Amino acid sequence: MTLNRKTSALFFRIAAKVTATLLASTACGGSGTPGGDAGTPTGPPAPVVVYRMLVMGGYDQGGEAGTLLPKAVAVRVMDSVTNAPIPSAVVLFQPSAGSGVLSADSAITDASGDASVRWTLGPAAGGTQHVQASLRKAPQIAFTFDASVASGRVRAVSLASGADHSCALLATKKVVCWGANGAGQLGDGTTAIRSFAVPVVNAPDFEQLVVGGSHSCGLTASGETWCWGQNLYASVGDGTDVPRPTPVKVATGLVFTQIVAGGEFTCGLTAPGDVYCWGLLYPNIVTQPQDVSKGTRFRSLSRAGLQLCGIGLDGASRCTDSTVTASGVNGGPSDAWRTMNAPLPGLSGFVGFWNNACALDAGGAAYCWGMDNEWGQFGLGNTSPVTGPQPVSGGLTFQKLYDGQDYFCGVTAAGKTYCWGHNTYSQLGAAAGQQVVAPRLMDFGTLSFTSLAGGSSHFCGIATDTTVYCWGSTTFGALGDGSDTGPNAGRVTPAPVLLR
Repeated sequence: MTLNRKTSALFFRIAAKVTATLLASTACGGSGTPGGDAGTPTGPPAPVVVYRMLVMGGYDQGGEAGTLLPKAVAVRVMDSVTNAPIPSAVVLFQPSAGSGVLSADSAITDASGDASVRWTLGPAAGGTQHVQASLRKAPQIAFTFDASVASGRVRAVSLASGADHSCALLATKKVVCWGANGAGQLGDGTTAIRSFAVPVVNAPDFEQLVVGGSHSCGLTASGETWCWGQNLYASVGDGTDVPRPTPVKVATGLVFTQIVAGGEFTCGLTAPGDVYCWGLLYPNIVTQPQDVSKGTRFRSLSRAGLQLCGIGLDGASRCTDSTVTASGVNGGPSDAWRTMNAPLPGLSGFVGFWNNACALDAGGAAYCWGMDNEWGQFGLGNTSPVTGPQPVSGGLTFQKLYDGQDYFCGVTAAGKTYCWGHNTYSQLGAAAGQQVVAPRLMDFGTLSFTSLAGGSSHFCGIATDTTVYCWGSTTFGALGDGSDTGPNAGRVTPAPVLLR
């Protein structure tokens, strides 16, 4: 079994707990396996066997009440002296009152010493349910599996995803987030991974929600911006580089009508059309909002990879990008952002997570550009490197584009979604690892979405009934369905995001 750092630490902590109680078996030996439950005494006493039980899976799960948990409750029985697996040992599994039902109340260990059962949660929503595993011959050796039961599904009006976390804006104007939280990007006041959605604490009501790589921000009705999470590059905008596990107000008296979050930067658009940004404005780190439009005003903004792009007040497609000059730009520092024309005239609907970007021309055709095409993220039908904006293959026209890290999706006028690019963990709805180098229909049957948001290896969407679903990588709890936060795995079928 391959373990990441977090799972490995939990594995050995559990192992230590369940091996603390040991039992010496003095049963006579015979033709059966020493220490097992089978065999008829035919000779001298068997050697003393000291059992231990390792937890192999199913210890970090959660789900909706009444549903089958995705992973089996599994243990391994071993001789703690020789570390040899003990086959044919009976492991008893017992749910506590109200904790649902199991596929069996016992299981016999196989040649590897493994035994497992499947667990269907009880009908009560919320709280924690329990199953105890114990050895029939050594009932002192036991472990209690806990499963968190959701209190309900997340229903949202808007959605945004970062590298390994996502956030949803509810109809109440409150925000819930789930997934990775090492920098406090979930805003719940901790840095603990959350495989269920948790409320952002100490936050005002928000009208707009955006998420960068590992930070999140909200815009209030009065135009205030509040951010939380990773702040190493000052992307939170409070004048510091200290991570913020709860929302803090951006250090500015400016009133914004729109905000945008890139990988490590955040920008706001004022009513007159001026653009202010903070964070990693490559190659500079700007700790407080700085005017990057320098008199070129915008009516709308979007992130476009490492750039910021949008539509100017004059109707032209424009972008801001870094430049290094000897004399500076418009009186700015020698390294500064500047405003320029977009890579192609007439583009709109810009999207882009890290190194690549896409946009639509006036007819709805998609064009993509950026630094590499390793995963087919240009949608050309191949992974060959290219220079400059390229039309996406297939002749499709789109009404809206969405981005993830190294992948893109477009929605047609008929409501069909086509995606291309990185699909290692089924984030594009195809089998894990299937190469998707040209637009491919993302088809989930009767389930359709009004909005999408992609991360590094997971994808989420708001369904037509406002329920939020995610699919793709399970790592760091990025799917928000209570699934295992251990080694990375891919889920091709959308699962509803759940509230703890």
